Amino acid sequence: MYPWKLSIFKPRMISSINKSLIDYRLVEYMRRFIERICLIMDCRKSVELDSVVENTQDLLKRYLVNDIGREDLVSKIIDYIGLGKGLTPSYDDYAVGLLSCYNLLARLYGLEKLLLPIDIVCRKTNWISCKIIEYSINNDIVEPLDNLLYSTFNSLWSEALDSLVELVAIGWNSGYYIARGVVDTLKTYFIEGGGRS
Repeated sequence: MYPWKLSIFKPRMISSINKSLIDYRLVEYMRRFIERICLIMDCRKSVELDSVVENTQDLLKRYLVNDIGREDLVSKIIDYIGLGKGLTPSYDDYAVGLLSCYNLLARLYGLEKLLLPIDIVCRKTNWISCKIIEYSINNDIVEPLDNLLYSTFNSLWSEALDSLVELVAIGWNSGYYIARGVVDTLKTYFIEGGGRS
């Protein structure tokens, strides 16, 4: 039995993250690593969903450089909620990774959190997915995601990659899209979007 099945959600240990230690090479490596893991594990990615994910990345980048407003970004994320297959739709999983990671960045760097109106989210997706999105906004996340964020922000390469493998193994493709949401957000924030460090 996997440990994440025993304790589904746990709060982050924000105080133990050192924001000055993040290694941007690790972010790039994790992006390639996710794709390699998916080849081995036969992740069921969706070409249609990938274009929506890329659009979300572009919107996040534009938001970070003040090209679009917060409302535009949140509105588009809400438009995409419920897309994809599975018990928790794939885009919802991506949003969990994005929101968890971005809101950690917001907390570390004094930015405004990305909040989604949960009543609207719940109307667009199923109850389980809605709750997971709500938990991620409120800093309660699955343990492998917590471990991934902690180890990434502390540049603990081995632990980050172990956490990534554990995260990608969750569900049919949920772990893949959660991990992709995290890594895309880190890449967009630090490398493409002129994020603050």
